[in-house]
Amino acid sequence: MVPDLGLPRLDGVSALRRLRREERALPMPIFTARDGWREHVEGIDAGADDYLAKPFRMEELVARLRAILRRSAGHDSPVLKGSSVELDPRTRGIGVAGRKMSLTALEHRLLAFLPHRHGHALDRGTGEGAGSG
Repeated sequence: MVPDLGLPRLDGVSALRRLRREERALPMPIFTARDGWREHVEGIDAGADDYLAKPFRMEELVARLRAILRRSAGHDSPVLKGSSVELDPRTRGIGVAGRKMSLTALEHRLLAFLPHRHGHALDRGTGEGAGSG
């Protein structure tokens, strides 16, 4: 969820506070034109996971979203590690048993997605759980 700070009936900070009181464990960044330090503090204190003022570069937005998703999944490092596999999203590289390889963009997206669906079968066509449709 990305709340808009300028909503007409309920502003984004109030909506964020309400969701956090309800203990909703959603990753919630704020992206807004409001760039004063007081707004940043208010947004973070209300429960936002990040606050980015416009204008911003798309690369920074994507990096911040990756970080929020990584932290919400319990990973503190951008490198995803398995028993003998390391996947680095910054370089699109993979290490298997100490041997480094590079991946295509599609291969990297697929391998980066799989740990988030650990223990779930995926349908080839939709990426959703097998047998769900």
